[in-house]
Amino acid sequence: MARKAKNESAKPFKPQFPGQHEGEEVKLVFHQHPLVMRAQLIIGLLLILAALMPPLFWPLADWAWTPLWITLAFVVCYWFHRWFSWYFSVYIATTERLIEIKQRGFFNRKFSEYSYEILQNVNYHIRGFQAVIFQFGDITAQTYVGDVVMRMIYRPELVHGQLVAIVRDSSQVAPPGL
Repeated sequence: MARKAKNESAKPFKPQFPGQHEGEEVKLVFHQHPLVMRAQLIIGLLLILAALMPPLFWPLADWAWTPLWITLAFVVCYWFHRWFSWYFSVYIATTERLIEIKQRGFFNRKFSEYSYEILQNVNYHIRGFQAVIFQFGDITAQTYVGDVVMRMIYRPELVHGQLVAIVRDSSQVAPPGL
């Protein structure tokens, strides 16, 4: 008896999220560029550098190392808090709607959804030398009630193209029951 290859028996991965409608498919999931955390990285490194000063002047004194260990613990917690907020902030484009989930800290999550029927226009803007070098920019989806601004998205031209295609495809599909 021949064995099945792993790829033949495995079901294709279909991303799901809480609040997903029945029959709704996830077409695109994207985050902000990791560079949104650069200010926190620089601040943390400067704090560690400042905490290194006492051990440089008094390397044999036990008390001189205490600020370094406290600062390291604080900075690691600070970085984890910021990474957690970045990682769980996500944009999801489905067959029916655009979803924005913004995580701020451990206990603050904002969920916004925009139906494709209210989207009028989708644009992207790459501004500045850093944005060109690191390939990030802003995507703006204009709606009847205001703009949805997705800041510092990695490779916005690709995400924009995929988002426009998803919106175009959703407008061509007839509503269920017709």
